[in-house]
Amino acid sequence: MSQKAVDDEDMISRLPDDILIMILSKMDARAAMVTTILSKRWHSLPQLHTCYDLDVNDILPRRYHRQKRLYGEAKAGYEAEKCEDRLTDICAIRERHKQWMGRIMSLRASLEHYKRCAMRRYVKLVNAFLLVPKSARKCRSIQKLRLQTFGSSSRYWIDRWIIAAITKWKVEDLSLAAVDHGVFNFKHLNGRQKVRLNSLSLSNWIAVGIHKSPVFRRLTKLSLSNLSCMGETGSILRHCIQIKDLRLTACCITVDQPVFQIDAPRSKIKNLQVEDCNFVKLYLFSLPCLETLVCRGQPTKIHYGNVPQLKHLSLNYLQPETIIKDNLTSSNKVYPLKKLFKRIPPLENLVLQFKGTQVTNNLQKA
Repeated sequence: MSQKAVDDEDMISRLPDDILIMILSKMDARAAMVTTILSKRWHSLPQLHTCYDLDVNDILPRRYHRQKRLYGEAKAGYEAEKCEDRLTDICAIRERHKQWMGRIMSLRASLEHYKRCAMRRYVKLVNAFLLVPKSARKCRSIQKLRLQTFGSSSRYWIDRWIIAAITKWKVEDLSLAAVDHGVFNFKHLNGRQKVRLNSLSLSNWIAVGIHKSPVFRRLTKLSLSNLSCMGETGSILRHCIQIKDLRLTACCITVDQPVFQIDAPRSKIKNLQVEDCNFVKLYLFSLPCLETLVCRGQPTKIHYGNVPQLKHLSLNYLQPETIIKDNLTSSNKVYPLKKLFKRIPPLENLVLQFKGTQVTNNLQKA
C-alpha cells in the first residue's frame, strides 16, 4: 500500500461500533450531530443525545457580528446628528444625509449577504438532520429541539422542519426563535396522530391558528417572547386548557394604554410569569388554579379576580426609577406602591424587589 493511500484512509471509522459510540457520547450534541451527518459510517450509530440546539448564529462568521455592530453605530450616529441639527444650509444637510445613508445602506447590504449565505448552509444542515428516512430515525431520539432562523427566509423548509419535528420525530419540547419575525400556520398539523408535544416556546414567531389546532390542546407549558401582537393569547388560554406553566417575555401591546386581560375559568395554569412586557395593567379575571405569579421589569398594576389558589407572589421591578409612562399626557408618574397591594388576596409567600429613590421614599412613608 502506498504512503498516500495510508494517509487518506479513515482509520477512526474502522473502529468497532462500541468505541465509536463511546466517542460520540463524549461530544456535545451539536458536534455529534454534525459528525453523524458527514460520515455514512457514523450515520447508523445510535445517538445518546436527546436535546439539540440548532442555532443559525453558530454558522454566521465573526465578520457578520462586527458589521452588525458598525451598522448599529452608524444608525445611532445619524440619529444623534439629526437631533443636533447644526447645519443650516439645505444643500449641506442633503449632502450629509446622503453620506450617512450611503454608509448605512452599504452595511445593510453586507449584513443581508452574510445572512443569505448562512441560511443556505443552515438549510443543508437541518435537512440532513431532520428530513431523513424512517430507518435513520431509529438510530436516534429527539426529545428537545430548538430551531433559530432568519424569519421568513426559506419559509418552505421551515414549515417542513416543524412538521417533521412534531409528527415524525415526536419532539416533546420544541423551541422556535427567529432573528426576524417568523410565521407558521399550525393548521398544517391538524389531523396528525400520536403527537407527544407538551412544551412550546415561540420567540419572534407569529403562531397562526394555534388555538384551533388539536395538537396544542395537550400543551402543558407555553412560552411567548418578543411578540408585538397579543390578540390571540386569550384564545390560546381558553382553548389550550391543559397549560400549567405560562411565560410572557418582552411582549408588547401596541395601544396607548396597554392592558392585558386573562379570563380563562377552565384553565389549569399554576405558574404565570410576566417579564419585561409593556403592560400597564394586568387583569386576572379568572385563573382558578393559579398558584404562583411573577412580574419583572416595568411596574404593572395588577387587578386580582378569581384566583383562589394564589399563594406565591413575586414583584421584581428593578429599574433605575420605578415610574410609569402616561401615554395620554406623555409624562412620567411615580408608581404608587399602594397600587401593588390593592385587593391583594391572602398569600403564603410575598417577594418584593424595587430599585430607585422614589420607591425608597414611598416605602419609608408606608
